[in-house]
Amino acid sequence: MTIGAVLYPVLIYVSFAVAMGIAASALTTYYGQGAAGSGVAELIGYMNGVNYPRFIEISSLITKIFGVILAVSARLCVGKEGPLAHIGAIFGSLVVYVPGMGFDFMRNDAQKRMLISAGSAAGAAAAFGAPIGGALFTYELAKSSEFQTFAMIWRTFITCAFAVLTVDTAESIWFHEPLMGVHSSLTKFGNPHIEQISNIQAMLPAIILGVVGGALGAFFIAVNFRVNAIRKVCLKSKRAKVIETGVWAAVSASVFFIAPYVMSVIKSDNCIVEEGKHLGTESVYQAWCEEGQFDKNAALFWSAEGEVIKNMINWDIDE
Repeated sequence: MTIGAVLYPVLIYVSFAVAMGIAASALTTYYGQGAAGSGVAELIGYMNGVNYPRFIEISSLITKIFGVILAVSARLCVGKEGPLAHIGAIFGSLVVYVPGMGFDFMRNDAQKRMLISAGSAAGAAAAFGAPIGGALFTYELAKSSEFQTFAMIWRTFITCAFAVLTVDTAESIWFHEPLMGVHSSLTKFGNPHIEQISNIQAMLPAIILGVVGGALGAFFIAVNFRVNAIRKVCLKSKRAKVIETGVWAAVSASVFFIAPYVMSVIKSDNCIVEEGKHLGTESVYQAWCEEGQFDKNAALFWSAEGEVIKNMINWDIDE
């Protein structure tokens, strides 16, 4: 394999990633500044009585929708779950301004916070395919607020159920499935082949995953806190923030693209014949394999975040 067979695709891939990363950063920095961040931390403050500047605005909605699409497409290590909660919150707030609906009496902070809570719950539920989880999500964010009553939790749950049903219906139509052929869990995890094991067998791996995940989460928060403290000192101008995003997009895109190639050099049996294999997802890539084969490592590194989870869960261990 020649150097050009690797170098040219990398340059094209990284160029597109940098362009989309810079576009997302510029959109947030110069237009919808209220859309900065994931939106979850801001939701906590807003639903507990803090009027976060420009958080609930049309400019923030537009920036959040297009910004998260560009950021995820740029291969930045970000997810869509937090932004979807923010998007849902803004839509919840906009309901009271729809003409002819008779919601004028709800144009006050108390009522709007209830609708924002329900909207953010619907966004989280749609992201994870979990209506109960969406209702509990906003309850946890604002459980100390007066509006989080038992009746409000039920209303939020119904909102989340309709949100998940809407996503499932759209999935059914898009993939030409029967209307009831798609379940909420498939939205996030696909349709895996599950081996029946006892609760005792599952307990030890669950404990290990919980401990390791908790430790890594604490480590990430500590590192993120210190890195953001440095960024606050170094990144004073808007231009610097945009440039930083472009640099990180180039680094992450390069790593994600080159990693499958490095793995194929180290281990030559990464290529699998596509025909007859249970994949559980359509995100398969030939990469540097022969015609009619696909590279399972490329499917992990090149797919979107949701498809990566499906790939990891759905592939048979023997593959």
